[in-house]
Amino acid sequence: MIGSLLSAGVGSYLFNKLKQNSKIRLIVLGSEASGKTTLWKRLKEEKFDSMSYNPTVESKIENFKLEIDDKIADVESTEDIGGGDDCVRFYDTLIKGHGTVIYYLVDLTNLKCREVRARLLKISKIVEQKEYKGCRCKIIATHYDKFEENKVLSQENAAGKVKQLLDIRSITGMTLDIADTVLAVNLNNNDDISRIKKDVMKIQEKTIDQLINEGKIFLDDLFK
Repeated sequence: MIGSLLSAGVGSYLFNKLKQNSKIRLIVLGSEASGKTTLWKRLKEEKFDSMSYNPTVESKIENFKLEIDDKIADVESTEDIGGGDDCVRFYDTLIKGHGTVIYYLVDLTNLKCREVRARLLKISKIVEQKEYKGCRCKIIATHYDKFEENKVLSQENAAGKVKQLLDIRSITGMTLDIADTVLAVNLNNNDDISRIKKDVMKIQEKTIDQLINEGKIFLDDLFK
């Protein structure tokens, strides 16, 4: 039915409606002290203390509206979890449906390549075992402002260095769709937060494309 509507031109309006005002199943995972809670606060436009660090164990993220430019998305409720090894057990319950967008945060000042590669593989296996479609992952390298090489490496080059060191494509058994580009950011910088918001929306559009084509989104989803 979706295909016939789209081909007739009627569906293009509904398709754009879904893209412009859609739901996002977003989760934020990552290493310890990589800024996961700070990112949630920035996305929700809440006040935050950039000078303090309080390790997160687990806290509820209520659904909220994510807005950038002319686009609005309803981010589904989820959990904010810590980055320690004891929190990895929560991955299975957080990844809970088709089209989950996963942001994995790494600390530019303390990049734990072996840990990151192992956890990304675990995420990949969860998605594969549950047979979820349209799940995508993006790596964000945080604390660019504290990165000792930031005076000689641009954000783009720092991101490239992270990509090279992690070498995701060499991980045996990796089937998860991980974005080829890494974002190097300072979570205290408003422009970087805008970059992340735009990136979330861009990834969501690709996800919607795939899920519609594979029949995982139906017309009812437009009007929930």
